[in-house]
Amino acid sequence: MTIIRNIDDPVLSIASGIILDRVGEEFAIIFCANLIAIGRINILLAIPPKKELE
Repeated sequence: MTIIRNIDDPVLSIASGIILDRVGEEFAIIFCANLIAIGRINILLAIPPKKELE
């Protein structure tokens, strides 16, 4: 598993650099902001509702 991780990290770094060169910085910022927003929504949906005290 660590061998795959050691190979995967440089490949993803190169791929992200190529994508950043092709589409520009603004797209990358918007894309990352959307991923963060989706992650926050998933966290909020995963929290169970509190039970009211009787």
